[in-house]
Amino acid sequence: MIFRNNRRNTRPRAINSIHLGKDYSNFLPRLIACLRLVDGRDQFRMRTLEVIADVNGFLGTCYISSSIFNSTLSEEIVAIYLKRLGNRVTAFGPSDAARIWAGGPHGHLDRSTIDYWNRVGAYFKSQKKTSELKHLAEVAG
Repeated sequence: MIFRNNRRNTRPRAINSIHLGKDYSNFLPRLIACLRLVDGRDQFRMRTLEVIADVNGFLGTCYISSSIFNSTLSEEIVAIYLKRLGNRVTAFGPSDAARIWAGGPHGHLDRSTIDYWNRVGAYFKSQKKTSELKHLAEVAG
């Protein structure tokens, strides 16, 4: 049996209305701070730039390349990207998200991304608060 969605415009237009299934708010802000810390400012911006087209494509948003210079917007883009790809993974957690960030949509299956998770995981598992990690990432630049 084939099911069709007869609604025309099903893509959300506002970030606040994004519903991507599971709730990752318990670890995603902390993880993004750790990703920024491990990648450094320039590498984090380059990876964010690479995913802007994907996010715009599946949400119908219109982020532009200069969005990477706004830390709030770039973190939002990363969160959307990881939430979207996280819905494809059964037991999605911080390690899967970090490995997807490092290796693309199937990065959580790629053995070469394990080392990246080990570096990110060291910060993630530390006792530092998310605000402290964000501050460290800003200072380290």
